[in-house]
Amino acid sequence: RVDERCNCPLLPSSTGQLGRTLRLGRVLWCVASTVSVAADFYAHTGGSASLMAHGMAVKPGRSHQALLWTWEAQRNWALEATKNLQAAGADAVLVTPPAWEGAAAQEALLEEAKSGNGEAAVRAVVVAEA
Repeated sequence: RVDERCNCPLLPSSTGQLGRTLRLGRVLWCVASTVSVAADFYAHTGGSASLMAHGMAVKPGRSHQALLWTWEAQRNWALEATKNLQAAGADAVLVTPPAWEGAAAQEALLEEAKSGNGEAAVRAVVVAEA
């Protein structure tokens, strides 16, 4: 059973549709606050991804940068998700690999995950179609 009380800082108003006022939002946030790597499929505009990034950022005793992966097929939504993740405090980058499979694509995604601002608590990689 997940304790549904939440005494955490509020998210920026631009983070999308899902928030901690919904039971699913509270569960996602609480679970995210216990992990260092997470994935969110079908990012849309980044509501659930931003919620998870925020939870990951406030994990007690975090000693290294957390990593959040999220995918969105629609490039315009992926761009909005990237902006919303940045508004939530994540070091977010939009990546549009030329191919969805193969060693070169995998290496390029891994490189994006490792680069960025090491000062941020969460690195978020938003993957979209080119």
